[in-house]
Amino acid sequence: MLGDTAVAVHPDDARYHDLIGREVQLPLADRRIPIVADAAVDPKFGTGAVKVTPAHDPLDFEIGRRQSLPSIDVMTDRATMSDAVPERFRGLDRFEARSRVVAELKELGLLEKTEAHTHAVGRCYRCDTVVEPRLSDQWFVKMAPLARPSLQAYRDGRLRFIPEHRGVEYGQWMENIRDWCISRQLWWGHRIPVWYCDACDRAIASRTDLDRCPDCGGAVHQDEDVLDTWFSSQLVPFSSLGWPDRTPDLAGYYPGDVLVTAPEILFFWVARMVMSGLEFMEDIPFHTVYLHGTVRDTQHRKMSKSLGNGIDPLDVIARYGADALRYTVVSGLAVGTDLILDPNDIEATFAPGRNFANKLWNLGRLILSHLDGPVRPLSGTGTNRVRPDQLTLADRWILARCEETVREATLGYERFRLNDAALAIHRFLWSDLADWYVETIKPRLYGELPGGDAARSVITRVFETALRLLHPVMPFITETLWHALLDATFPGGRNAAPWPSLMLASWPAPDPRAVNLGAIRRFGTLQEMVGAIRSIRAEYGVPPGQTVRAAVAVSGQDVRSLLETEGAVIRRMARLASLEPANAPAGAGTASAVLSDGSAVAIPLGDMVDLQKECARLQQEADRLAEVIRKQEAKLGNQDFVTKAPPEVVQRERDKLATWQEQVSVLLEKRRGLGC
Repeated sequence: MLGDTAVAVHPDDARYHDLIGREVQLPLADRRIPIVADAAVDPKFGTGAVKVTPAHDPLDFEIGRRQSLPSIDVMTDRATMSDAVPERFRGLDRFEARSRVVAELKELGLLEKTEAHTHAVGRCYRCDTVVEPRLSDQWFVKMAPLARPSLQAYRDGRLRFIPEHRGVEYGQWMENIRDWCISRQLWWGHRIPVWYCDACDRAIASRTDLDRCPDCGGAVHQDEDVLDTWFSSQLVPFSSLGWPDRTPDLAGYYPGDVLVTAPEILFFWVARMVMSGLEFMEDIPFHTVYLHGTVRDTQHRKMSKSLGNGIDPLDVIARYGADALRYTVVSGLAVGTDLILDPNDIEATFAPGRNFANKLWNLGRLILSHLDGPVRPLSGTGTNRVRPDQLTLADRWILARCEETVREATLGYERFRLNDAALAIHRFLWSDLADWYVETIKPRLYGELPGGDAARSVITRVFETALRLLHPVMPFITETLWHALLDATFPGGRNAAPWPSLMLASWPAPDPRAVNLGAIRRFGTLQEMVGAIRSIRAEYGVPPGQTVRAAVAVSGQDVRSLLETEGAVIRRMARLASLEPANAPAGAGTASAVLSDGSAVAIPLGDMVDLQKECARLQQEADRLAEVIRKQEAKLGNQDFVTKAPPEVVQRERDKLATWQEQVSVLLEKRRGLGC
């Protein structure tokens, strides 16, 4: 209050319109201050008349500049009252001074009331001390000339932001940029390059250290402030390469390509790097800025030490491995979204990544156990290569799926949709390669069927390709498996010349020869048929080792040809004793499933269950539910219960009845299907 230099009201506030331009007496300071009109005042807040203290409030400082008000600094840098206040307050601690101000206002009869309320007062994040806004001399950088070319680089499309809405924020900030205060009152940092002459009081900015005033020769001392950390950081793209010297590194690596960073430093760092790059290097430091999401807990709070809701990466690595941690983060971090992790359930969060790493390792061990030397090439003109007619449907399918995965993963990486790339590779390795292809070729790998050489060539090709695709996400396990794969297929190669790192291997290139839509369609039908049979087995609880018979009522040509050429594969993967075409749709006593082309797979129920026992079991369960339903109907037929119980309770009981009735219908339908 002792630093007030005006009272401000809104220019449209009719209550004070006649008072604008007049003066009021400031209590305690014996000073007359004007009443000014300013649109920054909220007429609905309090009385609509606010005191203005330009030296101790940012908003008041702006009002003071617009209204040409004086700024009176009433505090010292030790938070005691300065000589700018009446003598009786000088030297008092700020809190003591406030108490005395309140006491004197009360003695003068000028205090209407006091009440507790919330203050929007800044506090130190370390010690919680109140931070007092205070006018002081600082060094600034004029930003408008630097912002104009930086904004133009974005508008011209030379600078790209992912996600795109971050570029809109960048543009808005550049359009409304203000001068940058670069001086900081800290104990460490780069000193402000300004010296003051002790004799003539001149301030000298210099590129080199000074020990004498260049004008009068007097002694000098350097400004005690240091540069804002971001001032130094903005120079990193070129200062780290030897600038201001024109070094080979600077010529070779500037400008860079992509910057990956967090969105909260878009203005603190990214924008300033662009501005300084254009100013000192005459070019932007990178063409793309990828701003990733933030890791948050299940309450969507940013993970931090102060909240105690963080997950220590070292703990995760110790329990699940670095690759599992990386996979979890990358696969869950979509563009423009944050990553939600549960710090209270580490197992559920990171176990899937660990399981994937284990699956990949076991898959690699299986493949390596069947490699004892060079594999036959799939392309080329040599007589040793695998000819196309030596490839089975499964071989052609996995090569085509590998090609699709290369395209999908590459597109995901290029568009910074890292989660899409990670999930595509996961789907290929876990489902396509491990669950389907490996299972189809095991008899060939173990020598039970011919074609083992071709199978080894195909699985080596696609597995090595998948390792290269996955390396950016899971670098450690892929590096190890890749070297093991090279050692197995090129015996002695490591001793002759150590293999380079996988990160130096070429990126998988698209191979149009691998595209085979027919193989994908036909093997997809095979998968659908096997999946339908497995679902029926699971529904009736058939043990994995028990074989059953199956018949197919063929509707499409694909299914007919599959039964002729791939019948052995289907029988083995679905655990069938026989698989025959049927002349008519399945009737009673069978369990069936209809495929997408209209064909139907049927399995005799007698192969899966003891019909007599199953009929008895189903009837017993139906009778039990019928008794439960009878009691529930009686309960809901009681008008006292229906009218007196809360509506939600009554509805809940009705829902139970409907569920039980549906269960009875299902049981009776199963009995009819069994021919009971």
